[in-house]
This record gives sequence, structure tokens and C-alpha cells, in this order.
Amino acid sequence: MAENSEINEAKLNSSPSSGMTDQEKEMAASAYEAFLSGKYEESLKHLEALQELNKEDYKITMNKAVAEFYKSGQTTMGTLKQTLMAMKNQLHTTAEDVDGLDDVENSLLYYNQATLHYHMRQYSEAICIAEKLYQFLEPFEKFAQAVCFLLVDLYLLTFQPEKALHLLAVLDKISVQGSNKNGKGEVASNYSRISNHSDIDIGIFQ
Repeated sequence: MAENSEINEAKLNSSPSSGMTDQEKEMAASAYEAFLSGKYEESLKHLEALQELNKEDYKITMNKAVAEFYKSGQTTMGTLKQTLMAMKNQLHTTAEDVDGLDDVENSLLYYNQATLHYHMRQYSEAICIAEKLYQFLEPFEKFAQAVCFLLVDLYLLTFQPEKALHLLAVLDKISVQGSNKNGKGEVASNYSRISNHSDIDIGIFQ
């Protein structure tokens, strides 16, 4: 169940909203709020209505797949994996193609795939995707930090402590700078999530 609201918010804020009408933005916001509240059926209804207005946006389909996944109690990993793979094929891209800033727009699709591999204990595949995604994200963005925490956990699980320590040093630096800016270290509160595998969540777009 998605409980990391600040990371979900980071994912939300990382998604592009240009080209959406005010009505679509309102429906997307309603779907997102329902999702965060655990009202997955309600979220799906909003997403279905949104898809009627914008049939070409693959992110809506991804959101529906994610909401269905949580509605099932996170028991339909195989179905979600197939859906994400179909979307990736639709975009004519693979993890190896994540080689330019244009791919950042599809960052949550890659993140979801990496996280799904993580939960399926396919750590090499998860690391391959997450590493290529992380290098194109601004380190001070919350979404990049979520990717970083995922990588730290993956490195620990695959006995690569040096790489994990490097990323933790980066996160610590961000935390210190964040504390200087607003009086609190937003990243520091996330350290407790390391190795708490149930807290690595599949994301949702708006």
C-alpha cells in the first residue's frame, strides 16, 4: 500500500502537465488524491473518465494499471509487468535506449519498471534501469532522490556497499543543503526506509 506521500508527491510533480485542459488537470488531481487515500476504485473511475477525454496519453493507462495493482492488494505483479512492457514497446524504447534528456519525460515508466523488478527480486534488471534513469535526473529533485533510495537498497541487496555508500554521501549532502535552505532535512527522514523493502512503492502519474 502506498504510504510514502512525499515520494508519491515527487513523482506527481515530476510528470509533465503541459497540454492538459483545466478539466483534465482537475480530474487527474481527483484521481491522484483518491489513490493516495487508498480509494482505488474511485481513482480508477476518475482515470477512466480522463481517458475518455485523452485516449492517446499512455500515462493514463499506466495510472490505471498501477491503481488496479494496488486495488488487488499488490498481488497482480505479472499483469502489471506485462502492461508496463507493452507501454515500453509502444514507446519503441528499452532500458538501453535511456540515453538522452528526452527520456526524462517517461521517467516514471522506467521507475515503475525498476521497482517492479525490485519486488520480483530481479535485482540486476532493476539496477540496469535505475542507474540509467538516475544519471539524467537533477539530483536535488525529490523524484531523483526516490530513484537514489531505490538504488541504495538494490546495491545493499546485491552486496555492493561501496556504491551504496557513494549514493548515501550524495543524499547526505543534499540533506544538509536542504536543511540550510528551509530549516529541515527532507531527505534525512527517508534514511529509515533503507532496507525496509515494503516502502519501495510503484508510482502513479498525474
